[in-house]
Amino acid sequence: FLLKNRIRKTPKQLAAVAEKAMSPEKNSRYSNALELVAEIENFLNGSPVSAYKENFLEIAWRWLKQYKFLVFLILVYVIARLLIFFLARL
Repeated sequence: FLLKNRIRKTPKQLAAVAEKAMSPEKNSRYSNALELVAEIENFLNGSPVSAYKENFLEIAWRWLKQYKFLVFLILVYVIARLLIFFLARL
């Protein structure tokens, strides 16, 4: 029960890496420890992991988190342009 409760709080990507590493079938597991380390590093760096297939929303959310300053600048620009457009009409 406690293990399942902890797994629910674990990010999906990391849970998929753990499931692949502990797979009962030898062919389904990572071929060596370096491959597992590379997957964990990808997870920690915010990169996709091969053990988990992300959907479009998860890919978009990861991209937004990675480039949040760029997204902020674009939003500020769009809001400023809208304000200028509407204020010029007055």
